[in-house]
This record gives sequence, structure tokens and C-alpha cells, in this order.
Amino acid sequence: MNYQASLAALSGLGQELHGVKFDLAAIQAILAPLGNPHLRYPTAIVAGTNGKGSTSAFLATILEAAGCRTGLYTSPHLVRPNERIRINGRAISDSDFAAAFSRVWECVERLQAEGALAQRPSFFEFLTAAGFLYFASHEVDFAVLEVGMGGRLDATNVTMPRVAVITNIDHCRRESGRDQTRAARCFLGRAPGSPRGNSSPHP
Repeated sequence: MNYQASLAALSGLGQELHGVKFDLAAIQAILAPLGNPHLRYPTAIVAGTNGKGSTSAFLATILEAAGCRTGLYTSPHLVRPNERIRINGRAISDSDFAAAFSRVWECVERLQAEGALAQRPSFFEFLTAAGFLYFASHEVDFAVLEVGMGGRLDATNVTMPRVAVITNIDHCRRESGRDQTRAARCFLGRAPGSPRGNSSPHP
């Protein structure tokens, strides 16, 4: 499908917060037949309540300055979904967006026809898979991934990150009733053994 058709298909999935699932099964099922593109480059995960986007951008800029071809995946977008997927500061082109999204869409259609995927993936899962695919096809040296919602079961957390960063989590702690240690564990999720950074002013 072309770019406009890709946007129409994406829009047809509903608002981004509609159908949010805290489950890695769907994204893992999609990525496997695509060759697990998310495992073909090292990653850094940035989670937290506030400051994730700016922290992700800072980290990507540092990596670029060090000479790394750096992918950056953030959310939400302001105007166009292309803004979410960048390499060395440049947003994915319309043609590359359409190519990556189409591959994910076709994979999902096939999996559903085979009965291997019970539920259509969410807006965020589609874009996350497309971002992983784009970074792999353009051979990034490193990818910085901003967690969408939550942490441990967020679609971005299927990678095995080299670095896990947590920004301020006070808001999450107040609303969820967790203490900071438990909230941090929730955000860090699948990053056992990863170097961990904390940009929060709290210890």
C-alpha cells in the first residue's frame, strides 16, 4: 500500500489509546515472522512518567555525536506519524513509512488468517513493529526507544536493552499506590542486568 493507504489503515485502528494492551504476545508474534528486527541492533529504553521524550532525544543526540547511526522511536506525534521514527534526526520518509507499515500489515493479515493472532494489534503495536523494521533495514548502530505506556509490558520492551533509563516516576507512584522501588521495577521490566540510569531528582 502507498503512504495515504497506510495512514488510512492506521487511522482505521482507532485512537492510539483505544485497545491498549499490556501484553507482549501480539508484538512478539508479529516480529518473529519478520525476522525479529528488534534484536538486530543494541537498544536503550527510556521509561517514566515525565521527560521521556526529551531524555530520549538527548541520548540519541549523544550517540549521533559519538558517530553512531542512531534510530529514535518516540510517541506521540504532533502532526504526522513519521515523526515517531527517526534516524540521525531525520524522520522516516513517506515511501519508507509505507513500505515498513505494509510489511507489518501483511504479516498481521497472514497471522490472523492462520489463526496465529487472535486479536488485531493496536495502533501503537503496528507503529512499533514498523519502527523496528525500519531501523533494521537501515542498519542503525543503536536505537533509543521511548516507552509508550507503562514499561514492563509495553511493546517497546521486547528488546533486550543495553541501557534502561527511568525519568521521574512520582506521578505513577501516587496514582498506582506503588512505592518508588516497586514502580521502578515495573518500569524497568525486561532489562535484567542492563545498566540503569535515573534522571529523577529522587534517589
